[in-house]
Amino acid sequence: MQWIQCMQQVQRMQWLQVHAVDPSACSGSKCTQQLQRTQRVQCMQRVQCLQQVQRRQWIQCTQQLQNMHPRPLPTVRALVPARTPACTPALPAEPPAHTLAEVLFCQPAMPSLGLALAFDADQLFWFDFPGSRWTPRLPDLPPWPPAVEPPTQLLHDATLCQNLRRSLTALATGMLPESKGIPQADVFPVQPPVLGEPNTLVCMVGNIFPPAVAIGWQLNGVPVTQGVTHTHYTATADLTFVRFSYLLMTPADGDIYTCIITREGDNSSIIAYWVPQYSAPSEVLETALCGAAMALGILLALLGIAMILVTRRNAHG
Repeated sequence: MQWIQCMQQVQRMQWLQVHAVDPSACSGSKCTQQLQRTQRVQCMQRVQCLQQVQRRQWIQCTQQLQNMHPRPLPTVRALVPARTPACTPALPAEPPAHTLAEVLFCQPAMPSLGLALAFDADQLFWFDFPGSRWTPRLPDLPPWPPAVEPPTQLLHDATLCQNLRRSLTALATGMLPESKGIPQADVFPVQPPVLGEPNTLVCMVGNIFPPAVAIGWQLNGVPVTQGVTHTHYTATADLTFVRFSYLLMTPADGDIYTCIITREGDNSSIIAYWVPQYSAPSEVLETALCGAAMALGILLALLGIAMILVTRRNAHG
């Protein structure tokens, strides 16, 4: 508004100069031009002052918004005029996103109900429906707060899930194919294997759907049940489930460990093997390499001597 008033004053002085209105106010064109120039300079100074004030207010506003919101604000950055120099501090990078998922499933197969709480696909708690209690995935985790999602509320949700499943099954049977995933297994030790030292084997089974698989262990073709533990099913982002199985073992030379995954209602199984692999001791390996290098050197020396003798014989003959 002040800029508009300044321009109006300049235009009024120009109009007075052209039409010679109120000549008593100023005598001569030099006086009018000087007055016009003075007012124009004042207007420009006033506009520059306003721009500085607006720039300071914008910087203060940006700093306040930055303190309130740690993420970058593109809309605020767009308010900077194109000809204003960059004077804003660098905004921090956007923190990585995390996912906290609580998934409830129900099905006709066993287990008929399942509920787990996971953070970034790592299971924290799972609900034991027969025992009506939350169970931590690791023993070091604190107990579940009793006031958060009590068992009565979860049982009501489970009943609703079963009712919906029956209704949808009656509508979709014969019209939609049954969806099944082929499990994928991977076996690996928790610690680097050392002959004769206790360790733990992990069988990670992914791409499970529906969540109804049996995981078993074998050692040299013999089933193993002692020292075996399983985790509850954990939902993943691709609408499948993952499950872990652990086996306490002491590796020995020649052992073959087998993780067998069987789906309910199928005659096929998925099998994953793990065989202990040990590197030879460094001293034995060095001795073997030195012996091989020496034997190769002797063989090359004999071959060279033989070639020299053959060459001399041909020269004299």
